[in-house]
Amino acid sequence: MVAWSVVGLMVCVDAGTSAGASTPGASLSAAPVAAAQAAPPAAASARMSARTAALIANAEPAAAVPVVAAVAAVPTVPTVPTVPTVPPAPVTPTTAAPAPPPAPPPAAPSTTTPGPVWPTGSEAWLSIPSLHLSMPTFPGGQQVIDQGVATHWWAPGWLAPVAPGAPGTYWLAAHHVTHGAPFLNVPNIKIGAEIDVTVRGGTTYRYRVTSMETVGTSATYATVYGTDPAAARILLQTCLGTNYRLLVHGTLI
Repeated sequence: MVAWSVVGLMVCVDAGTSAGASTPGASLSAAPVAAAQAAPPAAASARMSARTAALIANAEPAAAVPVVAAVAAVPTVPTVPTVPTVPPAPVTPTTAAPAPPPAPPPAAPSTTTPGPVWPTGSEAWLSIPSLHLSMPTFPGGQQVIDQGVATHWWAPGWLAPVAPGAPGTYWLAAHHVTHGAPFLNVPNIKIGAEIDVTVRGGTTYRYRVTSMETVGTSATYATVYGTDPAAARILLQTCLGTNYRLLVHGTLI
C-alpha cells in the first residue's frame, strides 16, 4: 500500500506537471525538463531513470498507511428490561347481572315436645290436657296405688286387665288427697274432655269422657265394664272421702 502511493505520485508529477511546477519533496528546473524533451528516446529514458532515482532518494518517506484502521469498540447496547404485560381492563357488562336469590330464612327451632322419661316398671303415660295432668302408669293392685302413682288396676274377683286401645276397659286408679294425691284434679274433669294414653314405642290412644258417677265402696261389673265388653273404654277411679268412689267413663275415639 505504501509503494502504491509513492509510485502513483511520481507518475502523476512526471506525466502531467508543467515546467516550474513544484511538488512535495523535489524542485524541478526548466533546463532539465527542456533537455529531456529534446533528448533522444534512449537518452531521455536514461535521464528519466536517473531523475526518478534522485527523486526517490530525496523524497520524504511516506507515512505508513495502516492496512486496516482500528475499529472503535462499539458499545454494547444494554438489554432492555422486559416490560410486564398489563392485563386488559375488565369489560363492563352492558346489562346488569341479575341479583342473587335471597338466602333462605334460617330453619325454625324444633317445637317437638321431648318424649316422656319412662320410669322403671311403667307401662304407659297418662295425659289429660284440660287438667294439665301428665304421669306414668304402673300395673298392680292396692300396694302399687299406695306408692302414690296411677295404677293399672287389677285385684282378685275382677276381669283380667286389658292394654290401652284394646277391647275392654282400661282401668286406672289413684289416690285423690293422700299418698301424693296424683288424682287431685280428676273430680274437676268435664264430659267431652280428652284423655291420652301413650304406650312405649310412641303410639297414643285417645279417649273422650262420656259420663261420671259416684258409687260406694263396691260396684257391679256393669258399672265398671259397661254393657258391651268388646268396646274399647277407659275408667278413672279415685276416692271421695273414705266411703265413696268417683268413676269417670270414656270411650276410644
